[in-house]
Formats: sequence, C-alpha cells, structure tokens
Amino acid sequence: MPQPTKEQERIIVIQSPLLDQMAQQIKDAGWFEANLSASQLLDLTTQAIDHLRGHFPGINAGFSVTTAEIKPGKDGTPTCILDTNIAVKSPIQVAGNARVNWKNDQALGKLRTSAAKLTYADTPSQVLAKSFDLETRIKAADPNALLGAAIKSQMQPRGVNVTGAAYTLSDNSLQIKVSGTTI
Repeated sequence: MPQPTKEQERIIVIQSPLLDQMAQQIKDAGWFEANLSASQLLDLTTQAIDHLRGHFPGINAGFSVTTAEIKPGKDGTPTCILDTNIAVKSPIQVAGNARVNWKNDQALGKLRTSAAKLTYADTPSQVLAKSFDLETRIKAADPNALLGAAIKSQMQPRGVNVTGAAYTLSDNSLQIKVSGTTI
C-alpha cells in the first residue's frame, strides 16, 4: 500500500453533509452545482483557511473566519465580505482582524479579491505586519485557488479527483460548479 504524502498527512477530513453530497453527486454524474448560503460559505472558507495553514512552512499562525456575508456592494454588484481573526505567532507576532471582499471578475469569469482591510490589536502588531507586508499578501490571495484547494483536499479522501471548479457570486449566494472523477 502506498504511503501518504506529507500533503495528505496534513489534511483533516471535515465532517460536512455538503461535502458528502458534493462527492456523491460527482461520483454519480461527474459534476456538482449548488448555490451556497453565507453560512455554507463560512464553513467552506473555514476549510480553505485550514488548508492554507499547511502551505506556509516556518509560519506559526492561527486564522479563523468569524463571519461571511453575501450582499450587493456599494456599486450594486454582488460582494462577499469575510471577517477573519489573525494571530501570527512566528516568525513575527501579529494579532488583528482582516476584512476581505470578493467580487466577480466579469472579464476573467472568476472571483477576485476587491479589498482587504487589516486592523491590529496593538501598535507593535501594526508595525510588524507592515514590515511583513501582510495586507498586500492578503489582497493578492486568489479566492478561486483558496476555495479550489479546500474542495480538492476534502474530495480526495472521499474518493473524488476534482478536475475543474467555477465560482460566481449572486446577490445572496455563491454559485459553485465542481467537476471530477471517481478515484
């Protein structure tokens, strides 16, 4: 029997009826499509953050998505607003919160980070975060890649190989389309 890779060893399989349904439908039909509510998106983004932690060797950090909201933005277009607590313990110590906005990128047909605002627990955190360029790193994060990595990591233990995914915001939900094959 082949040994699991380091990536597979880091994956924590999350108990989720949504993910179980997704895996079963992909096995049966080769695809899954759904409109996720803000609470379902909160669960999925929490998984994306959990998956993201394993990709930064040498950085000891805790992240938690505290709220997810999908609504029309100031410009009238659908906006996903995520509030996240951040606690980086090493190599620098930073405590604070991030508010990240995702929007549809019509030209590219995918989601993009449209804004990110960090607030810090104290002045030393603010100084260290600026030296580490944390806000720019968060703004540059690709929501499609984050969601895709989270879904893929949760589908593999359920016997599904994800071959494609697309995400589109509507006024009150995130439409996801995932294709794949049975492993």
